[in-house]
Amino acid sequence: MVQPMKCKYLTLEDVYNMTKKLASKIKAAGFKPDTIVGLARGGWIPARLMCDFLGVVDLISLKVEHWIETGKTKDEAIIKYPVKLDHLAGKKVLLLDDITDTGKSLMVSKRYVEQFNPAEVKTATMQFIVTSKFKPDFYAEEVREWTWFIYPWNYFEDTTTLVQRLMADKELWTLEEIKEGLRKYFEIDVDLNWLREVMSVMEERKQVKKVVVEGVEKWAKA
Repeated sequence: MVQPMKCKYLTLEDVYNMTKKLASKIKAAGFKPDTIVGLARGGWIPARLMCDFLGVVDLISLKVEHWIETGKTKDEAIIKYPVKLDHLAGKKVLLLDDITDTGKSLMVSKRYVEQFNPAEVKTATMQFIVTSKFKPDFYAEEVREWTWFIYPWNYFEDTTTLVQRLMADKELWTLEEIKEGLRKYFEIDVDLNWLREVMSVMEERKQVKKVVVEGVEKWAKA
């Protein structure tokens, strides 16, 4: 049985506009970071955009592991590759991610960065889900109803995962049935041409296989 989950695609324009709005809030608060730390993977692109909006040159990355696949997490967030960040001592640091959902990624990241004696650490996300255990200092959008946002940098990753979950419900699917299933269970309306591209990628990865039944093209789990 497919477990329903509310999802929503965001575009690069959405990301750009939210990050720009976030930058305006940071500037209005008078916070001028010396360094931006982008949390990998979701915080990379917003962090680079933020450097442009705030005129910050010093950008570093911190790999945090919490979400293991679409809508599923590990019990605790961890710093996967702990590296020394001694150069943060005495600096104002902006810790940036795409969204705070459980809040655990930002919590563990902030604690980690604070070990290196920065002058100040502020946190920021494009989106803040109100059920999060951690509220960032800055955010562009407040999300009151839990939603799994599909950002441009994980269109394929999330869509293929959702298709796999959907296809567990029966053996053979037409492209139109997959499109309808994604709408029904995950509230996303997927263009058929885009979905055909997704299925081709899944076939390359040996996640699905194409079969022809009575002249009709269908898809099955590999």
